[in-house]
Amino acid sequence: MADDVYDIYAIRYGHHHRKSSENFIGGDAHDIPQPLDYFVWAIVGAHGTFIVDTGFDEIMAQKRQRQVTNPIREGLKAIEIDPERVENVIVTHLHYTMPATTTCFRARVIICRTSRWFMRLGAACAMLCSVSLLKSTTLSPWCAKCSQA
Repeated sequence: MADDVYDIYAIRYGHHHRKSSENFIGGDAHDIPQPLDYFVWAIVGAHGTFIVDTGFDEIMAQKRQRQVTNPIREGLKAIEIDPERVENVIVTHLHYTMPATTTCFRARVIICRTSRWFMRLGAACAMLCSVSLLKSTTLSPWCAKCSQA
């Protein structure tokens, strides 16, 4: 039973000062400060360590006017997770905050079904094909380049 217990860590790595109108489609009449924090998650147990989502790096933060408050690699190390030894990454959704960073270099990537459907449309595949994190993982049967990885 003890091997069925997992610890879940929220690792805050980024911040964005913004107003509420930027958080809602169609804006917000109140337009008050409503900053946004960014997290990756670590699930740790007897059967392995899983990183949930990979976050963005400093280059993407600057490009999108976000702030990296603590590099993800350092956040993982602070809870005694060696980023080089992580074997599993779960990607819950695809956009600029996910595979933009190579947080875990040798990880097997598990992509949630809804994100795979999105890839089917071709909208995310071009971005993912060039990311070194994913170079040894077959992501999509709909993309010839991914299927050959």
